[in-house]
Amino acid sequence: LFMRAAYQIVNEMLFAVGKTTDTIHSSIDPWQILNRAGRVIYTRFPWPWRAQGPEDLATVADQQYVELPTDFARPLKVTIANGGGWNIETVSMDRIMDLRQSAASFSGSAGLVRVSFIPYDTQPSGKALPKPRMEIYPTPTTNGEPTFSLRYERKWKELSTSDPNIKPNLPNEAEQALIYKGQALLKLMVEGSDGGMEAACEAELQRLIGEQAGTQMNYGRMRGGADEFVSEHEQGGPYGPPIDSLTWS
Repeated sequence: LFMRAAYQIVNEMLFAVGKTTDTIHSSIDPWQILNRAGRVIYTRFPWPWRAQGPEDLATVADQQYVELPTDFARPLKVTIANGGGWNIETVSMDRIMDLRQSAASFSGSAGLVRVSFIPYDTQPSGKALPKPRMEIYPTPTTNGEPTFSLRYERKWKELSTSDPNIKPNLPNEAEQALIYKGQALLKLMVEGSDGGMEAACEAELQRLIGEQAGTQMNYGRMRGGADEFVSEHEQGGPYGPPIDSLTWS
């Protein structure tokens, strides 16, 4: 079986409270509740299936950034796909702004590329929501030079009635947890009690956590290995600062 379409999951949620989209209270939007449930599932555990890539990100001449995938949450690793002897350092956007005062650009020789990740989630009212981007210094002068290779952690992609047939960006085995969580939240709003669905969701999540831990290759105490996977869940990780505060090359 494959993950059901979003509208089918919404119908499962409504069935749990004996409602339809026509009979539910106008202030309750089951699609918003489904998105809340999805965000909870995504952040419940450092799921290995949230890792995506590597994805190639080609630069544009005289453009100081590259757009990131719309489901980008945080970087895991970034390298330069087409070589050139360049190393990469992640810095703050303030540092990028300071460096741009020197107006440097790529010269084709080896050196240091500095990047800053900006995963936009909100924007002031009246302005279009920008896509997440990776700011670059120095400024590229030739299309595709350099091209970055990015592995990143995904976030939940919001669902709506504009595309009811889309499938949530979850693996198939997480479908039941998503349904239980959506039912629990909807029942709590409509009936004032989750009716035991929260406990059912937690039991399903625990099953998934055990299943996911069992699929990790045991590389020993190394970054990305099974030991880190379990330790991050239980103790916050044994390897010091978060990975997105590190310098890569």
